[in-house]
Amino acid sequence: MSPLGPWVPRDPAWLRVAWVAALGLGSVCIWVLFLVCSLWGRQPARPGAQPLAGKQSGGGRSQASSEKRRKKGAKQNPAPSRREQPQRARGPLHKEPRRASTRLAAQRQELMSAGRKEKPRMAEENSSGSSSSPSPGDTLPWNLAKHQRTQRTKSSSGSGTVLDPAERAVIRIADERDRVQKKTFTKWVNKHLIKHWRAEAQRHVSDMYEDLRDGHNLISLLEVLSGDTLPRERDLIRSVRPPREKGRMRFHKLQNVQIALDYLKHRQVKLVNIRNDDIADGNPKLTLGLIWTIILHFQISDIQVSGQSEDMTAKEKLLLWSQRMVEGYQGLRCDNFTTSWRDGRLFNAIIHHHKPMLIDMNKVYRQTNLENLDQAFTVAERDLGVTRLLDPEDVDVPQPDEKSIITYVSSLYDVMPRVPEVSVGIKANEQQLRWQEYREVVTALLQWIRNHTILFEERKVPASYEEIEVRGLAVWATRG
Repeated sequence: MSPLGPWVPRDPAWLRVAWVAALGLGSVCIWVLFLVCSLWGRQPARPGAQPLAGKQSGGGRSQASSEKRRKKGAKQNPAPSRREQPQRARGPLHKEPRRASTRLAAQRQELMSAGRKEKPRMAEENSSGSSSSPSPGDTLPWNLAKHQRTQRTKSSSGSGTVLDPAERAVIRIADERDRVQKKTFTKWVNKHLIKHWRAEAQRHVSDMYEDLRDGHNLISLLEVLSGDTLPRERDLIRSVRPPREKGRMRFHKLQNVQIALDYLKHRQVKLVNIRNDDIADGNPKLTLGLIWTIILHFQISDIQVSGQSEDMTAKEKLLLWSQRMVEGYQGLRCDNFTTSWRDGRLFNAIIHHHKPMLIDMNKVYRQTNLENLDQAFTVAERDLGVTRLLDPEDVDVPQPDEKSIITYVSSLYDVMPRVPEVSVGIKANEQQLRWQEYREVVTALLQWIRNHTILFEERKVPASYEEIEVRGLAVWATRG
């Protein structure tokens, strides 16, 4: 047994208290030592204090040697007289203003000479800049040289953005195009969302940039267009979180949008620089680009026209179909999907080609552009079931939006009957011969029907059973 055993505390609580007390006492001692050392080092020497006894002899010898050196230096450099002292003290003070004025004059001359050299150089730059300055139509940022773009960027960053008329016109046209596309695509999305087989998915999109951010409307749209059922985010992680969670966090939105994008990639739809965070953040340009990609794949890519070539795009096929529909109408040409449709005559001609009783073409040639457009859109919606995706004031502009018109014309294509394709081996004269043969057969059939109708009208049918028996016996007797 250890001799210090009775002195060792056996309670662990006392050990902890003793350890804390030792730490506190040690820290206090360290701080006290630090303060004493700092005060001792900063204590100044008293002016009247005598040196220590042990150092008096050494201090006296040092003072005597310093005094001898001072006297020796005074003999070599005698002190100036009273008359010389004011002159020495006054000389530099009187010379200093002259030096300062000389320096100012030199600086002024340097600035003047630099200004004379700068003026010719600036004149040369201005003349060269004016000679190589772009024309008013070439002042867009992508038409300027690199140094001109840099200079414009610096000037705009220093004093606000300054745009020339050409740039402002381009921005205004782009904004107007995006506005029309947003309106058209929103109506197109709502037209398909209302067809969803589940009531909870039949939603209405008011602002496409905002209402597509959570991904639910996007998934519902793809379900209607494809006929497939896509999983939603709450279906994927229902086992992880409670069912009452509706998934309104950013992570849930990104997951839903990613499901839609993955499905499009599975359908071999090419998406260029479109990510889930772009749609979840409501990026206008990329949201419009995504909807246009969906329209191209699910509505326009299936267009088939007789006489089409294998290398034709969906847009070219739709243009060929439009040209076939308006062929034969006086003064109508379909060259593009912009200015050719501005007057509204092509819309009315397509409807008239399908159902002539709906449109009076003589009236169309006399009406204004807005009247023709309103008539075509109204008749197509009322009698053909085509959603009114466009407004007359959006089409009757100098440069109508191409994508919006393509979307509406493709909707007209969907309700029109398909023209049967002609086999490759049949020529135009053979078709004419077959039509002539068909007319002859039909004419003969109609003539036969008329003759037999008159014959049956002249015959008298017996009114009773007895008359039938009497006529039968008479016929039997004549034959016998």
